Amino acid sequence: MAEWFIWTIIIILTGLCTLALALMVAKKKVDPESNGARQPKRISEPIIQCVTVIAIAFTLYYLGWRLTTLNPEAMILSWLLWIAEAYGLMVFLLYAFMAWRLVYPVPPKAKRNTIVDIFIPTYNESVDVLRATLAGCAKISYPHRTYILDDGERDEVRALAAAFNCEYIARPTHEGAKAGNLNYALSRTTGEFFATLDADHIPLPGFLEETIGFFEDQTVAVVQGPQLFYNIDSFEHENPDWHEQKLFFHVILPGKNRTNSAFWCGTPSVLRRSAIESIGGIAAETVTEDLHTSIRLARRGYRVVYIDRPLASGLAPATLKDFLAQRFRWAQGAMQVLRKDNPLWGRGLTLGQRISFFASMETYFDALQKLTLLAIPILVLLTGVLPINTMSWSFWVRFTPYMILTFSALWLLGRGIYNIWDILRYDAIKMFAFISALRTLVTGRTSRFRVTSKVAGDGNRSLFQPLFTPHWVMIGLSFIAIVIGVVHIIHPIWYQPKPFPMLVAIGWASFNLILLAAGVFRMRSVSRRTTYRFPVSTDSYWQVIGHNAWYAARSFDFSATGIGLENTGPRLRLGDRVKLIIPNGNGTYMSKMPTADTQIASPGDNHKISLTATVTSEDNGHSNGKQRVGLLIKDFSSKDDIARYFESVYSPLNLLNGHTKSQPSPHANVHN
Repeated sequence: MAEWFIWTIIIILTGLCTLALALMVAKKKVDPESNGARQPKRISEPIIQCVTVIAIAFTLYYLGWRLTTLNPEAMILSWLLWIAEAYGLMVFLLYAFMAWRLVYPVPPKAKRNTIVDIFIPTYNESVDVLRATLAGCAKISYPHRTYILDDGERDEVRALAAAFNCEYIARPTHEGAKAGNLNYALSRTTGEFFATLDADHIPLPGFLEETIGFFEDQTVAVVQGPQLFYNIDSFEHENPDWHEQKLFFHVILPGKNRTNSAFWCGTPSVLRRSAIESIGGIAAETVTEDLHTSIRLARRGYRVVYIDRPLASGLAPATLKDFLAQRFRWAQGAMQVLRKDNPLWGRGLTLGQRISFFASMETYFDALQKLTLLAIPILVLLTGVLPINTMSWSFWVRFTPYMILTFSALWLLGRGIYNIWDILRYDAIKMFAFISALRTLVTGRTSRFRVTSKVAGDGNRSLFQPLFTPHWVMIGLSFIAIVIGVVHIIHPIWYQPKPFPMLVAIGWASFNLILLAAGVFRMRSVSRRTTYRFPVSTDSYWQVIGHNAWYAARSFDFSATGIGLENTGPRLRLGDRVKLIIPNGNGTYMSKMPTADTQIASPGDNHKISLTATVTSEDNGHSNGKQRVGLLIKDFSSKDDIARYFESVYSPLNLLNGHTKSQPSPHANVHN
């Protein structure tokens, strides 16, 4: 055993040294042609692969040894824990397979020999959201036609399409949801290629230039870009630089390029019409038409190419309700695909594609493992029954390197994006939604994710209570179990505990409780604004409507519907209607706000944006001694002012805020 102990220590030190070396050589990978898009850390591929192989080998050994430690007096509990650990190895293997080597295709030069149809499906998105997207489409440099596919059949959307010289399509029936909407548009258009944008995804000017060149390869059916989000205060943003989908778009999908198993994600993307027609159109039999369509294309020998460059920026789910409803739908769609078009069998797919596609659907079963690992320490502390018959040093010298090597490999394979605490917390948040969605695999039926209705901006958090009631139940059970475990260590009641194993179980349950509590704390955070405001600072001038005096001020944030104004002039009051002018300056703004009366004769005629607004909030006690007010935009002075405003607020620099290597000058976003 002494020899085994020495060998174990060597494994631990090897893993730690390898991780330390990887951290030393880690650096940001910035493609010089990617507009500064943040890529995963550049870590030596041999180091990543070496640590991964060692971790897999040791985990196999550990699981084999664990079979000798099952408690014969609690075989059900023992097997539950072992199966959960074995399932973890399967998840690790699938993750390692996808992230083994990342492939970043370089866009070929685009030939200007075609016109691309741009489809924007919409149902109930606001006109302001659509206006920003259409303003972005108008700036796309490659020849294109833009179509609004309105399943809501709204007159205001028809008028908006006309204002931007876009085509408006509203189908007579509404079967097939988004897939049906796109298929109807395909029947009414003729472009060789078509792009799809969600109604809230604003394309960058180079969207088509970056993608269309890939279609010189006749096997390419789809070019998919990353989903970047400009509302960095969304529910899925843990901080401005990390959101819940970042690992998927910047590690998993580039890794899927290696096995030609990247898949269409809906937006932002460009598709070959003939490829879609060859499979009978976009798959409408499941609620995840993008994944299902990708599998059908792969069976026909077509490829989906993933390009990890900024192509568009959109809105991430702002609220818990929206976040869970979206993830619930994805999980249901994956279960439908497993029933109707399982990638593990059927013709046309390579082994690598089968494994990779299956891995993208298997992830929704992780929730069952998470629930098992939450429940086991509770059962141990309530009953005193252990799932392992030894907690001596022989366990710890195997368990410790198993954990160190596993998490080292996970981090390295994630190229620095695998934030273990954040991932565990969001997994806890999604857990019960995923478990509910798994019923679709058995029944084949889908259902809506029903919760109390709540819009962003409503501060009443109690309405969210049904969404995290299961989490409170698990927190309560964990707390009760911890108390019972402590009591039994001090004074046994209905079982005689083994003190050290009970302390381990208490520590395990305490970690679970902290994780669940952190998840609930995140779930209770509420976005209080209905639209995201960009933190952009620029000069402004205002006057109360009906008065002659003009005052200088500074606007400090902008959205599609409102503006934040910092004022040192006469105090504005709630309900005041003001005219606001943003001057057409030279890219510089006042070095400091004046401290006295800021009345001016006139802002002049050389203005960039002119609008009217109503004061909806005020803060007279701001730390800098100035008044801050919230303005709700009511109207613009002209159509040109509308265009200039949306082009400025939703400029590429603003949209890529948080996705660029260095932050741009905030003032340039409005004046340049």
